[in-house]
Amino acid sequence: MASTVSPEGGGLPWSAQELAYIGDAVYELYVRRRLLTESPPTRPRVLHQHAVNLVRGEAQVKALRRIESRLTPEERDIVRRGRNAASGSSQGAVRAYSTGFEALVGFLYLTGQRERLQELLREALPPNLHEALQEESAAGEMGESAPPGRAAGSRGKEG
Repeated sequence: MASTVSPEGGGLPWSAQELAYIGDAVYELYVRRRLLTESPPTRPRVLHQHAVNLVRGEAQVKALRRIESRLTPEERDIVRRGRNAASGSSQGAVRAYSTGFEALVGFLYLTGQRERLQELLREALPPNLHEALQEESAAGEMGESAPPGRAAGSRGKEG
């Protein structure tokens, strides 16, 4: 972990990529925990596939859309920095938006804002994970979850 202030981080000791790195892990753990506690008993392989569907880039874009109106100016800035950090990616808008979401999750986690993190993560996923999985399955098949300007069927971040 960096010990100096990142020039892009506005005084934070982590770059946007570092925030997204830890945010990816935190979000996947949150999703896995919800699946484990809310799903009927099932095989780990099935739980894993559900987790993959909920943490892939397209699903993270939807999660960000669900919470973006509730973000503080500081949180919006973190999302913007995350998007900008991924803007050079060949995977386009999905990658940029999902990196912005992951950077936000990482920021809240690393700065100890656990209550705010839990609040936003609860809102980022629908209350009924079974419905969310059905939505993600259908959207993945039809390419519906891409952000504006992104071609349907284009690959996004896999998680």
